[in-house]
Amino acid sequence: RGSEATRTRTRTRTGTGALSSPWEQNEPGELSGLGKWYKRNVVGSLRFLPMIAIQLAFIPFLFSFVGIPLLESVGIRLPSMLALATKWVWSKVGLAWMSPDLGTAVKGSVTRVLELPVNSPNELVWKTILGTVLPLMPVVYFFVVLPVIDFVIGREGNEQARASGPSGTDHKEHRMVIWASGFIYMCLLPTACYAAAVLPLLSVLTIGVGFGLYGATMFAVSHELLHSPIKSDRVLSRCLLACVFYPHYEHSHKYIHHKLVGTPEDPSTARRGEHFYAFFVRSVVDNVKMLMRTEAASMKLSWIARVAFIAGSLLIAFGPRGLAVYLIQAFISILSLELVNYIEHYGLKRKRLANGKYEQVSRSHSWNADWFATNCHIVNLQLHSDHHLNSMKPYQNLKNFKDGPQLPGPYSVMMLLSLCPPLFFRVMDPRLDEVEASTKEG
Repeated sequence: RGSEATRTRTRTRTGTGALSSPWEQNEPGELSGLGKWYKRNVVGSLRFLPMIAIQLAFIPFLFSFVGIPLLESVGIRLPSMLALATKWVWSKVGLAWMSPDLGTAVKGSVTRVLELPVNSPNELVWKTILGTVLPLMPVVYFFVVLPVIDFVIGREGNEQARASGPSGTDHKEHRMVIWASGFIYMCLLPTACYAAAVLPLLSVLTIGVGFGLYGATMFAVSHELLHSPIKSDRVLSRCLLACVFYPHYEHSHKYIHHKLVGTPEDPSTARRGEHFYAFFVRSVVDNVKMLMRTEAASMKLSWIARVAFIAGSLLIAFGPRGLAVYLIQAFISILSLELVNYIEHYGLKRKRLANGKYEQVSRSHSWNADWFATNCHIVNLQLHSDHHLNSMKPYQNLKNFKDGPQLPGPYSVMMLLSLCPPLFFRVMDPRLDEVEASTKEG
């Protein structure tokens, strides 16, 4: 499907030492036939409904005590089927290489980890295993399934978006999408803590990790809301940020990042050659330090009060395991946010002018990614240059600048790549060289 221009670009990057990406088979803005069909038939705010659909679809996975009985009600007894399959496999191959005593020891270890009696029936063991593993399905979706969908559907930069700000019914419908997503998350958080209160510790961990991917998408939602001129939007943003244990993000993002992006003074701009793990510590710590110096005591106390209220309420209502889910999902959400921060501006710098000030922010100071499916899940967050040029522009109107820096893959792919610094540098540094060269030419 790749055009001759795509092949030429790939050869050029290979010659400069850059690794090409399968997701670059299409030019920016180039959709596949399936992508064109989706764009033609799913219009307006409906285009962003996958964000809500995925939240609802994974409820049975996050809360297996709901999902497994639902399957059993239609005759699908999954734990029993797995128990029978295990017994059959064991009878055929198990005793050939494992003694009965060793098999008993293995089952004993599994039951202890799952906090079950040693003599538990295999059906109960499998039911508990499913309840531990299924909450991780959001991780599989966002980091395996969604990149495949992006590969199949292609890229769409929203170039036909209106240049004007929000207006009328269209904007109200798009606001309803992110409000619905935010309320679903805030309802599911205490439900997840309630479920974890009586589950094994391992299930508490997996629920926290799986639910943390919801929190990660809530950063995209709260990010959109905190830039809104509508007061109720900003209030909802603050509620969501407290739910992910990051209440100060509104101020650090608006008053530090947007002001200092692309400069050495910005904690949220990754420097060339800085690996993610060093960036994570610097971004989290330095943002807090800067806010501690500049914010009023009342504001700092309000941030502490918000998270303390949520944490204390969950601890009282659901005990330590409920609180643990809140803290684990918050950590995964914050980790995801900082991974996104890392890739959005990696190595891009604003020039210091003769008067000592930095040049104005331009489209060349943010990395962009116009993969259609991911943007439908995170309200066009990947169209990042336009956001920094027009921070008040609503998400449905953001567009990609084809002549701006382009990531070689959607955010989920780049987030995984960021966890392996040598490979990330191998992919991104040659592209950074290209951006710097084109900026000098310009």
